[in-house]
Amino acid sequence: MTTWLTTDWHLKHFKIMEYENRPEGFEDIILNNILSSIQDGDKIINLGDCAFSNNVRETITSFNNSIKSKKNVTIDLIRGNHDSKSKTFYESCGFDLVTNIIMYGDILLSHKPRYLSLEDPNIKYNIHGHFHSGSHPEEDAKYKYYDNKKHILLGLENVNYKLIDLDTFNKYVIFKNNKQYIVKN
Repeated sequence: MTTWLTTDWHLKHFKIMEYENRPEGFEDIILNNILSSIQDGDKIINLGDCAFSNNVRETITSFNNSIKSKKNVTIDLIRGNHDSKSKTFYESCGFDLVTNIIMYGDILLSHKPRYLSLEDPNIKYNIHGHFHSGSHPEEDAKYKYYDNKKHILLGLENVNYKLIDLDTFNKYVIFKNNKQYIVKN
């Protein structure tokens, strides 16, 4: 079983193409990359912001069903700032677990970077989404606690819209612009 990470699908959010220079048909690219990576029994953890539309239920349900109809996988959601509906709502859309954070061994998974206490040596990294392809200066001011050694950005745009194997993510981590990113060519 492989545990895969993804984030910030922003399904039906077509302004994201302008904001993050996403290609036309980015939703199909994301779906095809997921389907080409997963095997039966795998787990997908989405770090949040799965959809951005008026028909969120239909959009997410259709996307998750497209994945689950091909492979027997679980799909978990760590709620992002655009995932404002109830836990029950997202479960009804095909997510198996809906939560705000997940601990995976000594790795904290979240949508936005989380405050990490210096006294908590049990957390080695915080892998998060939210910043997409890089930092957003207007947002950076809110994250004064951001630790460039412990916070790692998974931006879908930086990994060519592919899934990242959580057990081997370290081989894709680079240090750029004074921050750590997961990058996959």
